[in-house]
Amino acid sequence: VEQLQVTRKIKKGEKALLVLGNTGDVVTFYQGITGLTNSEVYSSGYYLELMAKKRDELLSVVEPQGDVGKQLSLF
Repeated sequence: VEQLQVTRKIKKGEKALLVLGNTGDVVTFYQGITGLTNSEVYSSGYYLELMAKKRDELLSVVEPQGDVGKQLSLF
């Protein structure tokens, strides 16, 4: 859970974070099953979906489009 946590100040108008503190407070939170939290179980589905999106983004960059005879290099 420590690697999933975000620590930052609550901005004005951020209603979702007001359950964790007041505007201007610095809070640590992550995505739980019922929303943003700092104490309940994390949402594995949310983070798996996030990883799948990032994977698709990476594959769209490194996967050759069209001519498969060309190889792309990241270095």
